[in-house]
Amino acid sequence: MDDFKILVKILAAVIACEEHGFSMDYFSEKVIGADEAKRDRFTYKLYKEGLIDGIVVLDELNGVYGHPIAWRVSHPEITIKGMEFLRENKSARSAIDNIKNIAAGAASAAIQAIIAGL
Repeated sequence: MDDFKILVKILAAVIACEEHGFSMDYFSEKVIGADEAKRDRFTYKLYKEGLIDGIVVLDELNGVYGHPIAWRVSHPEITIKGMEFLRENKSARSAIDNIKNIAAGAASAAIQAIIAGL
């Protein structure tokens, strides 16, 4: 899978959580298209670049190797910088715009379908 699509899927999942409430379903391997390690690595990159916030990274807490995310205590949110990225990136913006009005129960499947069209 194209790494850019994975990044956009994670951003889309964060926005879905903001609009419909947090659920790990949005960040599942099936929806994101990456295994847990890659998902966490890409989430960490988005966090370090300032595109998302509210992520608790375990290596920041106890020296765990890599960048595993403590999802149960994280509350991911898109930042202003993340919003600017989406505004400037047509394909990412299109994908995000398409999920805004989707009900919470269908959002994870919709994220996958929308991003697949990029």
